[in-house]
Amino acid sequence: MKKFTDDQIYAAVSGRLNAFTMLPPQVHERIREKTQIVSFKKREIFHRADETCRYCYFIVDGFTMAYTLDKDMEEITSWCMDTGDIITSVISYYTQTPSNEYLVALQDSICVRFHYEDMIAIAEEFPIFYKLMWLVDVHYHMQLYLRDSWKGLDAKDRYIKLQEHFPNIILKAPQSVIASYLGISKFHLSDIRRELKLGNPPEEEE
Repeated sequence: MKKFTDDQIYAAVSGRLNAFTMLPPQVHERIREKTQIVSFKKREIFHRADETCRYCYFIVDGFTMAYTLDKDMEEITSWCMDTGDIITSVISYYTQTPSNEYLVALQDSICVRFHYEDMIAIAEEFPIFYKLMWLVDVHYHMQLYLRDSWKGLDAKDRYIKLQEHFPNIILKAPQSVIASYLGISKFHLSDIRRELKLGNPPEEEE
């Protein structure tokens, strides 16, 4: 895992949030006061289904995934989040009700976590923070709508779209995670990659 100072970590957070809308220094100061730096090892689960998700996580460095379990207890990939992204169990976080999702680190990851109540308190103190929340929500809803627009495509075309719009997922996610997201087997995914002349990466460790 890379080493970062606290100042470097919060500079990364501030830079990413300012890309949505410029926040005054006192907002960044309050964010630093109210948040915590946390780290997760590869394959560490940091939120479990049936629990209420109290935190959203800004990924300073790392790669993470949200997934659910089907009736056979098989993992179904919801989505992956990379460095610079914010991951949470969205419905659970914003409604403060139990979740049906797991959040797991796919690589060693450093995050800044933001408790729901602290987020609301900052927004009430600094109304511009509500604008930030809205812009972040729009950003991720646009991604969701884009992915939803692929539903009518076959697995090969969805893989091509994934590669086109989210290449880091193709590069970083285990093949089992990508196959799960596409709703196909790893063997089918290997066939698609072979057909596209991409070859297959080494099998990830189980």
